[in-house]
Amino acid sequence: CPVAKKNGRGKVQQRLLALTTGALYNLSADGSKVKRRIDLSALGSVSLHESSGEFVLHVPSEYDYHLAATRQGAHTAPTAAPGGAASAGLPHH
Repeated sequence: CPVAKKNGRGKVQQRLLALTTGALYNLSADGSKVKRRIDLSALGSVSLHESSGEFVLHVPSEYDYHLAATRQGAHTAPTAAPGGAASAGLPHH
């Protein structure tokens, strides 16, 4: 799922999110690098602003992740990892 991530300095970066049965992966925009892996057990909650497509992944043991969907319909959770996930060494369902 393509998203825009705002880093700690306020810079917007294009990313892909991949959801597996055990973790959520933040991948580089082309899917070639894993930037962050969040165990689903570490994910506290998700806050969603439906009209803007912005959402926050709350990870109490680490730091929150501020993201925004970058295309229409991208607010829904993907059912499979994006094509680039296999090349990043992620499980592909």
